[in-house]
Amino acid sequence: MNIEDQIDSVPRPPQFNWKNARIVGYVMGALIGAAGIYTISQPSTVPVKATQTGTTSILVRTTPSGASIRINNEIKCVSDCSLTLTEGEHQIQAFLAGFEPRASTVNLSAGVPLAIDLVMEPQSLSIRILSDLPTGRVLLDGKAVGLLQDGQLGLDRVSPGRHKLKLVSAKGTSEFEFDSSPGNTPQLVAPIKAADLFALVVGHASGKAELYTNEHPLKIQMEDSVMGEVGPLGLELHNLQPGDRTFLVGEGKRQKTFLVPLNAQPSLLIFARFDPNSGSLVVKSNEDGATVYLNNYEYWRKTKDGELRIANLPVGPLTVRVAKWLFDAEPFSVKTAIRKGEELALDFTFKPALARAAIPRPQPIPEPADMPAELTPAATDPFLALWEDQTNWESRDGWYTKTGGNFVFLRKAPVNGTIRFSLTPVKGLKAQWIANFHNSRNFVLYSIDSTSFTRKEFVDGKPSEVRLQHELSQKDTFTIQVSIGHAVIKHELFDGKGWRNIDNLTATDRDLSSGRFALYLQGTDAVGVANFAFTP
Repeated sequence: MNIEDQIDSVPRPPQFNWKNARIVGYVMGALIGAAGIYTISQPSTVPVKATQTGTTSILVRTTPSGASIRINNEIKCVSDCSLTLTEGEHQIQAFLAGFEPRASTVNLSAGVPLAIDLVMEPQSLSIRILSDLPTGRVLLDGKAVGLLQDGQLGLDRVSPGRHKLKLVSAKGTSEFEFDSSPGNTPQLVAPIKAADLFALVVGHASGKAELYTNEHPLKIQMEDSVMGEVGPLGLELHNLQPGDRTFLVGEGKRQKTFLVPLNAQPSLLIFARFDPNSGSLVVKSNEDGATVYLNNYEYWRKTKDGELRIANLPVGPLTVRVAKWLFDAEPFSVKTAIRKGEELALDFTFKPALARAAIPRPQPIPEPADMPAELTPAATDPFLALWEDQTNWESRDGWYTKTGGNFVFLRKAPVNGTIRFSLTPVKGLKAQWIANFHNSRNFVLYSIDSTSFTRKEFVDGKPSEVRLQHELSQKDTFTIQVSIGHAVIKHELFDGKGWRNIDNLTATDRDLSSGRFALYLQGTDAVGVANFAFTP
């Protein structure tokens, strides 16, 4: 098949120098005689010759490099760099995000080159705990580091790296793991565990913040601006100015207000409040190892010995769903509510799944302008049968739109083969999907927006990120091909003429085809899907 035929077969998506000076001096002299008689000499002018100002070169090096270099408070270059300066005294300053500023004074001689090395010290991380607890103790990496005084404790000069912090009080406990590095925002690498406490954790550095809570999704508002919803991966905030900021977390009667001090120094702020307004849930099942979803968020433990007991669930509406590969659950999901101090029991029965209908050939996607302003609910069809979560889907003209759901898993698992689909963000700035999902600490998160393609890999909860500019002319609808094998996950983008490779994730220490595939819809984000096809 020639390239023209290949292209035609691809579904189309909808769419101070000093001046010389003359010095005039007056020389006064006095001649004192032995008899005490004195005379005053006449003033005389002594001419001084003008001097030539020489120059020399100076090499400024920093560790690490990349610092902004100022000479006499004037920005000159980025280290490592060479400069030509006049002879005399100069002040040199180096600035680099995440590091303490460095300054040095040099006295240069004309024609004598000089090299100066400045070692930048990382800015230390500060931890501050603010709570309504009367007493409590704090442990860092298993060692006691202090007691709460009036509900507060501050820790300074916390070294970079991965740490575990735990707060223990008579009213409840909270613990989490975090990772910090110079110049970067501290990030949690595991979910917050809290018993009888509500925890808000804010990592802040260089105008950027990461927010995490032990309950989610929760609406986040800063002063009068809605910032989004915090989910299991937290919420990123950008372009924050230093100062005290008021955050509103949640809505209605459960809304909480926090005064968050954002300073220039990198910080990790932990807010803990006694929150006994909770209940519990017992999920009973005839199958062990079943996954339980609470409001479409996967719970970190699975059923064992016929049940799963979950304590300290917040009071309010709750949708419970269970799933297991190759099994169908009856009922599919249950809408219920958690009441204060009560234990709710739900029963689910699993039966072996029937054979699934073959995936139909995708139809061409209409241009973006054809996306309807309002979509009608879709009837059950083979496309919906592909997904574990069949709620909140709407369909029209080949587009299937899904709102919310966090991890929306493909029923086919594990995935070893090629998936082709088109995505368009309907609500939210980017479209996101997941590959090789094993649990909430091990998966690969992909996203695409109008300018960039991003891969964020989580291995044992520790993230690593790759961001690329895709340079596609189409900015709101993308056709993507994902080839998943044992040692590689390959992503290609259709640029209107043919397939273009954008990213390859390789691994030799694990099987990249052993996990699951999912769409990721944070909070109330919505995405349109079309042309979905899977080839084993």
